[in-house]
This record gives sequence, structure tokens and C-alpha cells, in this order.
Amino acid sequence: MGIFLTDLTFIEDGNQKIVDGLINFSKCKKYVEVIRNIQMYQNFRFQFLEVKELKDLLLNMKKFILDEKELFEISRKIEKKQNNNTKTPTPITTPIISTTPKSLQEQIKKIEEENKNIEEKIKKIENKINEITKNIELSEKQINDKNTEYENFNNEINKIVSEIEENKKEIKKFNEDIENISSDIILSKMELEEMNK
Repeated sequence: MGIFLTDLTFIEDGNQKIVDGLINFSKCKKYVEVIRNIQMYQNFRFQFLEVKELKDLLLNMKKFILDEKELFEISRKIEKKQNNNTKTPTPITTPIISTTPKSLQEQIKKIEEENKNIEEKIKKIENKINEITKNIELSEKQINDKNTEYENFNNEINKIVSEIEENKKEIKKFNEDIENISSDIILSKMELEEMNK
């Protein structure tokens, strides 16, 4: 947030509001760019995994930190030693924070191991997701191939049905021609019989 505030301050101080009697829209655009960036980052939340041991450790750090009174006493002791021996000043050996206890070291080690296990699990999950994605892509390809085959098969069937319909029409026409010829033959026969009489 500090970076954005700095940018806004420089934009405000380094650009005039009015240029040649007109509003400085270039300055306004710079404001908009910075505000858009702020809004973009506000739309996404941090997603941290809670590690209970680390959280407890950080919350309990107060008991390892010395208060002002203890720090003042340590400072007086060091100052007194330095005044007694000005030739060789005594280095500060007393830590501000008390030495890390063994139990705390064990907790840190445990947290590191758990983090390592979490990273391994995340890696396994990512590999599984990649594998599933590949299978999905392969399945989609197979489905597309099957759909193409089905469409080709349907086209063939439609073509055959069209040919059958055409053949039916030809057969019907042929039958009609035969009937007409038969009628002509009968009429001709009748005429011959009449003539013979």
C-alpha cells in the first residue's frame, strides 16, 4: 500500500491540475491507473494454510522477550562494566531475547517437517490434477472422434435413404408405364377381336 501512496503523492506533486487553461487529463489517467491496480489487488484474498504449531509459536513469543525494566537493568550492567574497564570494552554478550529452549527448537523442527510433508502432498495433488486433466483432454478427443464417426455414419444412412426414395420413385414410374402398356395391349386386343367379327 505504501508504494501506491507514494505513486499518488508523486502524481499529485509532480503534475499540474490545469495546463494551458484546461484540465490536465494526463494526470487523471495516472490516478486511474494506480487506483485500478489497488482495486485489482483488493479483489483477491490471500490464501494461507494455517499451521497451528507455527501460529502458537508466534503468539507465545512474548514470554521469550524481555520487558523494558529487564532491558534497562542489562544495559546498566553492561555500561558499568565498560566504565570500570575503559581500555578493553566488554562486548555485549547478553541477548535481548532469551536463548531458544530445546522444546522450541523441537517445535520448529516439527513445523519444518510438517511443511515438507505439506509440500509433498501439494506436489502429489498437482501431479494428480495434471493426470486428470490429460485424461479429460484424451476423453474429449475420443468423444470428438466418436461424434465425427457418428456424423459420417448418419450422412451415409441419409444418403442410402435418399437413394432408396429415388429407386421407389423410379419403380412407381415403371409400374405406371407397365399399367399403361397393359391397358394399350388390352385395347388393341379388343379392337382386333371386333375386327375379326
